[in-house]
Amino acid sequence: MGAPASGLIGISDQTRCAGLCSFDRLQLKVRNSSSSEGLSKGIFVAVATFHRNGAYLSDLAGEPGATGFPGFPVRSVGDKISVSRPVDTRSLPSAALGPLEEQTLTFDFPTGIPIQATDLVIQVAFRGASGTESDSIALGALNISEPTFHGFANITDYVWDAPTTKYKPLPVGRYTTTDDTLNIKLRFGSPTAPVVASIPKLSAGQHAQIATLTDRAITNTMYVESQSAHWLNASPVPVDFVGAEFYNPPNSTIYDASQKVNLRRGVYRQNYFFWGLPADGTLFTCAPTDERCLQGTLPPLSATNTVPWTISF
Repeated sequence: MGAPASGLIGISDQTRCAGLCSFDRLQLKVRNSSSSEGLSKGIFVAVATFHRNGAYLSDLAGEPGATGFPGFPVRSVGDKISVSRPVDTRSLPSAALGPLEEQTLTFDFPTGIPIQATDLVIQVAFRGASGTESDSIALGALNISEPTFHGFANITDYVWDAPTTKYKPLPVGRYTTTDDTLNIKLRFGSPTAPVVASIPKLSAGQHAQIATLTDRAITNTMYVESQSAHWLNASPVPVDFVGAEFYNPPNSTIYDASQKVNLRRGVYRQNYFFWGLPADGTLFTCAPTDERCLQGTLPPLSATNTVPWTISF
């Protein structure tokens, strides 16, 4: 059996996590690498092995890039394991995974994969009939990304003034009131793919965050759909990203991650997007050192102004 692979593998609302959130469901493309024998009359089970970042905080102040991340001392000792419920081959379209066939299987994890998981590997095991053998075992594994965080904020309580390269509080020129961002929807892989997360309304000063697990070997595309209460209905905005990966460089005692967090309006964010003025309702994606994104001169986003996502994955 070939290694499981997929674009979006799992998603979790990270808006209000205090170390208790988890990924409870993964979708994996599982391939039968045999050219002659199908897999049938059995079950598939997914097993997640991982360590934990003991410094994890819901505001990401314990992630690499933040001053509160101490490195190796917070990496848990020994592999942790979470096992999915079995998926019976009888639930597959043809009650089997045929030779060289690939299907997307959904695995539910009763104990979840914690939001602070690091060094995350997913194994898929099959036990059942393989060709003429009635009791065979097949295995596959994939080193997937660690939880990758995507923060969203409505900052229409301020207006970006290009001549001074600073934000100014309302009113500024024709901008006299804040703007609500409506019907936020996230899709992955295609602008017409099923919606996996949504928020009905994000008002000025409000913010939300989501975490994804993805195939770290590919560039993933998230499509963000939204509407503006005052200005326009925006088309889905494609946002490319690569899944985060914890690592320690060779011959080093540093425990680090490929995607660092940075301060954005007083809070740490790994990937950060916002609706602001004068963009008039469209999503703004961030460059690492652009003051329009750093928002270092604005009051910090308040922890009491978070808005939860509805997950439909």
